[in-house]
Amino acid sequence: MLELLFGSINGFADAAAVSLSLAGTLVLCVALLLLGRRSEVGWWLVPAVYGLQAISALLTYSTGWAVSVLGLALFVAGAAVPLLLGAGIGLYGLLLFRKFPREAPLTRAIALRPFSPFDVVAPLSTAVVFGLAALLPLLSVFASLGRFTQLPPAALLNTVLFGVLAGLLPAGLVGLAHRCRWAWLLLVLPCLLDIYSAVLTAAGSAAMLLSMAAIVLALYGWKRWGALSTANRPLPQGNHGAR
Repeated sequence: MLELLFGSINGFADAAAVSLSLAGTLVLCVALLLLGRRSEVGWWLVPAVYGLQAISALLTYSTGWAVSVLGLALFVAGAAVPLLLGAGIGLYGLLLFRKFPREAPLTRAIALRPFSPFDVVAPLSTAVVFGLAALLPLLSVFASLGRFTQLPPAALLNTVLFGVLAGLLPAGLVGLAHRCRWAWLLLVLPCLLDIYSAVLTAAGSAAMLLSMAAIVLALYGWKRWGALSTANRPLPQGNHGAR
């Protein structure tokens, strides 16, 4: 039963890594629910999502690779880059939301940004950075095995491609920080990728259910933001200040 829910688990470190990964997805679901309701608390939770995932990734490091300092450094960097991106995006979104007046405690009366082709630059750049960061764990393995110069081009390409697709999650969050409604739809793609990966690796039904919940909440946020007005700049501050 446990294997059906959580997949194959070997040892304490593996169990902790799976638990933290699931906790990160659960926190993401809560953050999406709150952001759909324009609550700034959702931005506070974004760094926690990537913090949990970073610790989970570090727990998967094999002590057999520790013979290479370069391999260890690359692996740690691979966990640190998404963490720094997530923390920065959370702070960035919070600061942008706080430019708008309060509608209720911790809820902001934001207005949607009119669509412009330039709006996709920052989200897509974030996805590319995330995709390149996904290379670091792979480089870590080959560096630890002393085969740093023998990386298969196909493996590099696939890793970057899947990394960019996974990077659509932080990319979507950047879009939400910019008040772009279409950014909600970007969040659906990496969740579908997570479901595909869970099926492929037999990661268990818990991971798939949480990813499905994230998809539902992304669509909920997209629908809920459809009722917002569109404006070129923040609404004027009234008696309810932004702080």
